[in-house]
Amino acid sequence: MKKYLFNRILTLIPTLLIVATIGYLLIYMAPGDPAAVMLGEEADVTEVIRLRTEMGLDRPIYVQLGRWFARIARGDLGYSFFLQRTVTQAILDRLEVTMLLTAYSMIIAIILGVTIGIIAAVKHNTIVDQLMMGIALLGVSMPSFWLGINFILLFALGARWFPAAGYVDIADGLFMHIRSLTLPSLTLGFISAAPIARMTRSSMLQVLNQDYIRTARAKGLIEFSVIISHAFRNAMIPTITMVGMTVGSLISGAIVTETVFALPGVGRLVIQSIGRRDYPTVQGVLIFIAFIYVLVNLLVDILYLYLDPRVKYL
Repeated sequence: MKKYLFNRILTLIPTLLIVATIGYLLIYMAPGDPAAVMLGEEADVTEVIRLRTEMGLDRPIYVQLGRWFARIARGDLGYSFFLQRTVTQAILDRLEVTMLLTAYSMIIAIILGVTIGIIAAVKHNTIVDQLMMGIALLGVSMPSFWLGINFILLFALGARWFPAAGYVDIADGLFMHIRSLTLPSLTLGFISAAPIARMTRSSMLQVLNQDYIRTARAKGLIEFSVIISHAFRNAMIPTITMVGMTVGSLISGAIVTETVFALPGVGRLVIQSIGRRDYPTVQGVLIFIAFIYVLVNLLVDILYLYLDPRVKYL
């Protein structure tokens, strides 16, 4: 187990380096001059050149990339000239909103996805199965921004049950806090529930046809116990894998959702930084999201050992 963990941690390094390199080059090739954007359209050419030199943008790309890797190795994600603070501090200032949004969305996605998947598997080849899979297909097909806008029209502007935008801190009241994140969480959670539901249904169908399930039923166990304690417990591994992959999609999906609902999170920070050509911030958030994604996948692999003792890592 220790050897496996050591090897997996080593593989995280080249993965992050590849993501960082590709992301850096794509951002570098994007049109627009950060110095010119910061100083405005009426800025003097001399001032633009001076700021470019100060920001290090006048140096060759390989020099800039090398300096950036050197800073990352020290845990330094750079400095945002627009925000007048380090990128790490800018991320930490907005991290709470994104993490809470991701957590609430994940809870909704797991509850909806697992429930729909189990019901579809138990009612295999019936109208209920088709209805559940139709809901899952709807979740896969809908863009998050379109669903978020419709939620705003229905439940914020129409029914007035929830606010249309904005974020309320937990310190200002738990009820108002949850109310402010309900629509964004439902938007992300419903879409992320679709792949979980499909995977749960597929793995449950394989388990329900096993001999030990028929034995459990023949022993007179109630159907709920057979489905949950015996079938679902042994069908959890593929579902857990999909849940781990969903975390990455939730964090990336938060970029759009936070913009739609005007939430002051990391996702909205990315959109604002792209518009300002704030390269250090965009690059810092990119490497941060990549790190979270690979870390979650590592934790999922470790979780396998506790869910299924048949899994052994060499």
